[in-house]
Amino acid sequence: MFVIHIYRLLFSVCTLSFLFTVHLSAQNVFRADVIPQSLRPYANAVVRLSETVHTIASPSMYETTRLHAVTVMNAQGVGEGVIVIPYNKLVQVKSLRATIYDADGRVLKKIKKSDFDDLSMISHFSLYEDDRMLKYVPQVNKFPYTVEYEYQLRTKTTFFLPSWRPQNRPGLAIERSSCRFVTPVNFAVRYNIHGLTPVAEQILPSGKQKQTKWTLENTPAWRDEPFLPPVDSISPWIMAAPVNFEINGMKGSFTNWEEFGLWCYNHLLKDRGKLPDETIVRVRKMTAGISDSREKARKIYEYCQQKNRYVSIQKGKTGGISPRPASEVDRMSYGDCKALCNYTRVLLEAVGIRAFYAIVHADERPVNPPEAFANANFGNHIILCLPLDGDTVWLECTNNKAPFGYIGSFTGNRKALLCTPDGGYLARTTVYKPEDNRQESFAQFAIDNGGTLTGKITTRFIGTQYDNRDEEMTTLNIERINELKKVYVYFPDMEIRSYSLTFDKEQIIATERLQLESARFASISGNRMYIPVNPVNVLESLPRDLRTRTHKVFIATGYRDSDSISFSLPAGYQVESIPPPVQLNDDFGTYRFEVTVKDHSLHVYRNLQLNDVLLPSERYSGVLNFMKKVYDSDRSKVVMVKE
Repeated sequence: MFVIHIYRLLFSVCTLSFLFTVHLSAQNVFRADVIPQSLRPYANAVVRLSETVHTIASPSMYETTRLHAVTVMNAQGVGEGVIVIPYNKLVQVKSLRATIYDADGRVLKKIKKSDFDDLSMISHFSLYEDDRMLKYVPQVNKFPYTVEYEYQLRTKTTFFLPSWRPQNRPGLAIERSSCRFVTPVNFAVRYNIHGLTPVAEQILPSGKQKQTKWTLENTPAWRDEPFLPPVDSISPWIMAAPVNFEINGMKGSFTNWEEFGLWCYNHLLKDRGKLPDETIVRVRKMTAGISDSREKARKIYEYCQQKNRYVSIQKGKTGGISPRPASEVDRMSYGDCKALCNYTRVLLEAVGIRAFYAIVHADERPVNPPEAFANANFGNHIILCLPLDGDTVWLECTNNKAPFGYIGSFTGNRKALLCTPDGGYLARTTVYKPEDNRQESFAQFAIDNGGTLTGKITTRFIGTQYDNRDEEMTTLNIERINELKKVYVYFPDMEIRSYSLTFDKEQIIATERLQLESARFASISGNRMYIPVNPVNVLESLPRDLRTRTHKVFIATGYRDSDSISFSLPAGYQVESIPPPVQLNDDFGTYRFEVTVKDHSLHVYRNLQLNDVLLPSERYSGVLNFMKKVYDSDRSKVVMVKE
């Protein structure tokens, strides 16, 4: 008995010693004060340790294990500490745990899988509608703190192999991060690498597996600068894609976009194009007598807009990566982006118009697929391409208010993958030039002796600026009035006398007409009156003034704004001074501003055009100086004096 007690005592001492050692180790690892000084500049968060391993078992399954620890340095880095684990029908979360540490590496809280919120990852567009996520938002009030988490996922396909982007946003420094792919020796994976040294495959001791590993260490954060180019051009990353794969029982292989697009056409769209005979008869009768293919396509598109609605949540009913059959959409009158595009495609083909299912990455900043690296991860949305004679038309099928042929900045000016019976190929979507994206304002105002302004504004929105006004604003209620007051913020005490908003979908022009009154518009001091000459459309803010800049200057979508404004001036006042004319010309933009006086009226002309460009970093000072001159000119005033 004495011996047993001794062993128990020794075991307890050893256990406590082990736990104490682990505790000290954790404290040492996650103490914020040991972060190297070289990693602190611009760092809102620092990745202390991140290890990701993807182990491929077969073409139909791989597992991911990830250990990730990040120290949140300040309030700007809070997002880095939020834990988000996406999953869906193909991805199962096997295990998940997390721990939060204070600045000294002491445990603040341990988090179990059950502590996570289980949320839908819905959006107003999406390619895969059954995506969900486990999410945990740490509630820590004192900086810095560290969030450490570890999880294991099982994915029932290799169709989508994950990318690795260890530093995919500004303000994130990396102490150590690694990614490793482990595969059977006979399983081929293609890699596309940017900003990292290529690594040779290594056969593991078993002889049955091989691994490829990349590591990023001691990498400072990069600064968030105005007009940043796409993140993928700045940060290091790895894309991975299989040669052979299996998904939902479908097998395939591809090494280029032609093969990938052909597989999508043959497998994802297979048996999805049948329609009831009565529907085919209806749409053919609907388009009978229309000889022009574009007008026939417009008729079908507008019919689909009226008939169907976009539904983002179809959990348990989706076809995964395949669209729902056209017959189901015909019967139910709703679907996700895949289903609605496929349904419209089938109707168009029923009246003799070719239409191609097109995979695209939808984002306000254009994102293009890598030309030489076909992969299933690049797209997040489906649109349609109609190669009409002499004119290619692109259709957004999830928006029942979009004009025929209008896709806007969300999917315009980039390449999409067309899935055709002859294979896949990349094609550029609608190109919107700066001079096509116009906002044209025409205003007539009168100012009385007390500085009150009355008048009207007519504004036309063209090209990508068609989206500047929401069709919901056609109904003028208290909420809409408040929105308009935020838009026209330079009219103090604005009262709206009348308002209309119309949409010409054929010309793709939205027209806003506004009659208003603004008390205290012009300020009076002594015998002088000061009149802001451009209350209609001003440059709202200036980019930061940087002494040095690291990254190139990128303007994603160019546009042109022109404003013509006239003021009828109050009796008893004479113009004392007017702002000087301004004329700026550069390759990234032009600006013209001029104020003239005639017959006791002011006439103001303003034209600003910014071009979509990519410029060397040293050009930023020129862009900033240009913006400063525009900003100051937009806020200039006319001074009047009492006679």
